[in-house]
Amino acid sequence: MQQETLERFKSRIIFIVERFLVNKTRTEDDKHELKQHMKTLLTSIFFQGLTEESNIINLINTEYSQFTDEFFEQKFTWLNYIISLPKESAYFQTFLDETKDYIRFISENYYPTKAPRDEEEIKQVMENVNINDNALSDICLVRIAAELLQQIEAKYEQKTQTTKYKPLTEDKLDDVSPIPTAATINASIEANYRIDKWEQTPNNYGAYKYICKSNPLNCIEVMIAGNKDSELLALEAASQVIDKAGLDAAKMQLIFASNLLIKTNKTNSIDSKFTLDGKKIIEQIGWKNRKSVTVSQKLAEIASIAYILGRMMIRCTWIEGKPKGNKVDANVSISPLWVVDVDVKGQMDVSTGKVENPDELYITVNAGPWAEKWLNKVGSKAGDALYQFGWLATEILKINSNHDELALKLAIHLTMMSRIKLWDKNQYKHIVGSLLQAVELEARINSARQNRHCAYELKKRWDKALTLLMDMCWQVNFDNNTYPEWLRPNSKVQKPPDDRRKEKIIDQLLKAKLIIKPPEPIPSFLESKKQPRQLKPNTKGLTKLTPELVRTARENKGWSQRKLAGMLDISQSMLAYIESGKRPINPKTEALIRNSLEIYD
Repeated sequence: MQQETLERFKSRIIFIVERFLVNKTRTEDDKHELKQHMKTLLTSIFFQGLTEESNIINLINTEYSQFTDEFFEQKFTWLNYIISLPKESAYFQTFLDETKDYIRFISENYYPTKAPRDEEEIKQVMENVNINDNALSDICLVRIAAELLQQIEAKYEQKTQTTKYKPLTEDKLDDVSPIPTAATINASIEANYRIDKWEQTPNNYGAYKYICKSNPLNCIEVMIAGNKDSELLALEAASQVIDKAGLDAAKMQLIFASNLLIKTNKTNSIDSKFTLDGKKIIEQIGWKNRKSVTVSQKLAEIASIAYILGRMMIRCTWIEGKPKGNKVDANVSISPLWVVDVDVKGQMDVSTGKVENPDELYITVNAGPWAEKWLNKVGSKAGDALYQFGWLATEILKINSNHDELALKLAIHLTMMSRIKLWDKNQYKHIVGSLLQAVELEARINSARQNRHCAYELKKRWDKALTLLMDMCWQVNFDNNTYPEWLRPNSKVQKPPDDRRKEKIIDQLLKAKLIIKPPEPIPSFLESKKQPRQLKPNTKGLTKLTPELVRTARENKGWSQRKLAGMLDISQSMLAYIESGKRPINPKTEALIRNSLEIYD
């Protein structure tokens, strides 16, 4: 057997690939797209005079694959290892069995006139390997060439599929977008950032429990599904999954939830699926300016988070409605929170079967069975209950989850609470300690109470979070009695000498009161949900409310149909029918429209 060197090995591989490409173009069906493509590739190699092996490798590598010199070095080492194996060893027999598939691939696709076609011919070739090392070397080279050609075909198929099929995706969310604030959504989002609240259940799976303060019987459990059907992960494994997803998983859930509500309003159907473009998500969650990672790496990370959200399960036991016997049972057995289908487009690694560096990413999402119980118009008739929704200032999605973790958690919590506390007289009034207990790890608060350095760090993080929200136009007013000037963020005022020994700064901070409102127009939108329901239709002496008048008044305010529909608590499609004259305006809806658009003449 002639001594094989790395250079000779590479030369022989390229020669085999070249011969197989030639045979591909000589098959009878020259109209086949891939065969024509192979002919074009081969023509370009010869036309450009790329007869040197390195140039041919570069041409193939640039357009189709990631095979480098390291690839050939690894395969050369593998070749020598196979040749050195005892022919009777179990690994060698496994190698022979696997190689049959590569020979069959070449036989059927690239070398139909000379390569073995049926099982008997393949068996005869493989039997010769046992006594002839030259034949063994040739078989190994054919197998390596087949891997390279499979990579070329996979890349070509990916290119043509990307060109021919791009799913219809949702638009980016508006600056202010509606979002469901039902307890299921709140619980699932909190579960992403309150990892310290996960616990091991008596049934030996990890769960985050969200218990209603007003009724302890109302409970939602969030869990993580395993790889097997009906398997729920134990606490340690579930915690690792949640920790891997990170706080950006909470951002993704906000995007899912808001798109779900928008789609539901458009179609009047809870079963509405929607598809999101990965590159739009990158922009929306503030990753566009992350220069340390490529777009492909960002898409891969988003895909990973989406997979994890698809593994989240919930179990709800909840009764909502007014206490006069008019109640809505919202019990849901263990079911998926989100049904997620991740479509990754890019070059597949033949050794792992995965697309490690995607070019495009599409995430198709549908809510689990819980949505039918919680997001429905019937629920709204029972009181304040199931059809709860508020508004999301989508700018908070761009808050850096690593550098501004507390600000992001605080913004998410306040977004959900501003709607949940809609009927509270002190809707926007908060105590610092209560807010921190809602969003911060319990261990950090306890350490701050006991350790001066930890207290300093917690206050520093709190001040930074509050400052960032104020920079994003959140309205913050400090209570003069409990939140003195010297305690406030960025204050240059020193603590009065007579106060220094009375109480620790951290204890004073935790007791401090303040008012935090989301940026406009969210407070106005929320306020409008209170008032119109109490109006008595009285249109006496007023100009007739025509479809044209409604549309003109809305456009004069610069509002989209989506925003006005949210204020009216009707679907966008219903408003579109009203503005087009296809649906008459009943007295109750007229009162709501006049109040929202301020049409009083």
